[in-house]
Amino acid sequence: MNEYNETPRKNQERLFSAISGGFFLLLVGTLFIITPNLFDNIMNFFGDLQLID
Repeated sequence: MNEYNETPRKNQERLFSAISGGFFLLLVGTLFIITPNLFDNIMNFFGDLQLID
């Protein structure tokens, strides 16, 4: 498909995807900034998981 013949709807979908992705990254970044030791707590949580026989 020729990229110059794209429909306006396709461009709107790309714009919406870019805005959604940016908002998600902004939300995650804000969460890490306002929560002290979040990364360490996440690593401890997954480090403490064990399989039970």
